[in-house]
Amino acid sequence: MPWHLPASARENAVRSSDHPKEWEMNLRKDLSNLNFVGRVQGKRQTYYVFDGGERYLIASAAKSKPNAGYFNMVEKGVVEYVLKRIAGEPGITSQQLVQRARRTKRIVDSLHALNILYVLVALRKAEIDRKREGVKLYFDIRAA
Repeated sequence: MPWHLPASARENAVRSSDHPKEWEMNLRKDLSNLNFVGRVQGKRQTYYVFDGGERYLIASAAKSKPNAGYFNMVEKGVVEYVLKRIAGEPGITSQQLVQRARRTKRIVDSLHALNILYVLVALRKAEIDRKREGVKLYFDIRAA
């Protein structure tokens, strides 16, 4: 617990032991031995997907800052679960994916869902429907 926080904040701070085991990440382990899976061109950004063993890492460069970027991680089990549930479906959005998995609590939010869909595109299990216009991205999932 950070020593610089007041006692009340230290007592209420979330400890890693408060989270379920599957939420814990070991970055040293997860970021070593990454294997490139594929590149996905989104609406405004290019995403690079890497296989890190138990998780996929989705990375992108920061457009506003040179030599900087962002990354997100997605559990492999969640990607497999999603593929099993939506295989063969056209026109899936990240928001629809969140709604469909709401009861399972496997997908945290629409950004998490979007990263799962990017992984499926990199794995060639889905493709982005480029014919649709607008802000939303639609994904066509290949049949298993």
